[in-house]
Amino acid sequence: MTKSYFDHVQTGELDAGTALTMKLTRDAGRKAVAEVLGLAAGRRDSAAFGMLDALAVEMVRVYGPAQADEVFRHYASVCARQHANDVDELQTSGDKG
Repeated sequence: MTKSYFDHVQTGELDAGTALTMKLTRDAGRKAVAEVLGLAAGRRDSAAFGMLDALAVEMVRVYGPAQADEVFRHYASVCARQHANDVDELQTSGDKG
């Protein structure tokens, strides 16, 4: 199970103000990405790779290569699980119809 920003406040890892700022900043990042992908029309893949290039450089700058690798592998694992869950839900809902 993933930890929410509230969970990090509860454990004392973050204060409430920092957690809120981090959540709002993350939400703004998601919105910005959605807007860029929306503008990319038929070349969403190219836009996504362009953003990934910039993100990878920043992650390596901030965390170093080894930790950035760990973060990206974690996200790949999370996305694979989410995709599997989405497929399962589609198959299950298709059985009901």
